[in-house]
Amino acid sequence: MLRRRLALVAEERQVPPEIPPISDMKQPIDVLKKLLRKKQPLEPSPMWAQIETDWGDSEFISDCIRWHNIFRQKHSAEQLTMSSQLCAYAQAWANHLAHTNTFYYRNDRQIGQNLFCRPTGPQAHVEISGRDVALHWYGAMRQYDFFKEPDRLHANVNAGHFTQLVWVSTKQLGLGKAQSRNGRVIVVANYYPPGNVNGLYQKNVRPPLPGSDLRFDMSMVHEDSESVSGGYTLSSSTSSVESDDSSVMGTHTLLPHHHRISRR
Repeated sequence: MLRRRLALVAEERQVPPEIPPISDMKQPIDVLKKLLRKKQPLEPSPMWAQIETDWGDSEFISDCIRWHNIFRQKHSAEQLTMSSQLCAYAQAWANHLAHTNTFYYRNDRQIGQNLFCRPTGPQAHVEISGRDVALHWYGAMRQYDFFKEPDRLHANVNAGHFTQLVWVSTKQLGLGKAQSRNGRVIVVANYYPPGNVNGLYQKNVRPPLPGSDLRFDMSMVHEDSESVSGGYTLSSSTSSVESDDSSVMGTHTLLPHHHRISRR
C-alpha cells in the first residue's frame, strides 16, 4: 500500500514535456509554401531579352547612337532606337572582356555585334566618346564595294563593322563600355535584328546619298584603335580572328567563333 502511494506521488511531481503550439509548428511549412508559390517557371527566350535595365541617362550611349543615326541617314537607313536589354547584354560582355583581358565576339547569332578597343598608350588618358567609336566603325566603309554582292568575303572582313552599322533591317542598338586593369578601353555594340546576312547586302547596305560629305567623316576616323574583324557569316557578323599582332585591322582570315585575341 505504501509503495503504491509513493509511486503516485512521484508521478505527480514529474513535469510533462513542453509541447510547442500548433501555430509554431506550422510556420516553417507555411513559409515553404509561400516560397514555392512565388517561384515562376522560366520561359525559353534569348538571354538578352530577360534583362531589364535603364540606360537612358548614359551620355556615351546617347552620343554613340546619335552618330550611328547620322551615318545611317547618309545611307537611307532608318534611325536605330536604344534597347535597354541589349545595353545590359553588351555591358556584361564588355565587363567580361575587360576582366579577362581578351577581345573576341560573344558566340550568339541572334544579335549583330561590333567591338572596339583602344590599347594602352600615350592617348590612354583621353576619354573615348560615342562619336569616336561610331566613326571608327564607319571608317570601314573604305573597304566595301557597294556594287558587288558578297558571297562570303569579297571585301576586307573589316568592312563588317560598317555594314552592320548602316544595315537597313537593323532596328535596335545596345552598347556597353569597360576598362581593363591595364587601361584598355573596350566597347561592345549589340544590334537587333542582326546584320551582315549573306545574300542581303545590296538590299541593306546602300550607297551614300548624293551630296553626302564623306571626306570630313573619314578624316576624323581614329587609326590607333583596334577592332575584331566583322565576319560575313550565314546569319550575322559574329566571327572572331586570332592574331599575335597588336592590331587586327586588315586581317582576311575567318576563323571559328571560339578563337580569341588575348592581351595578357
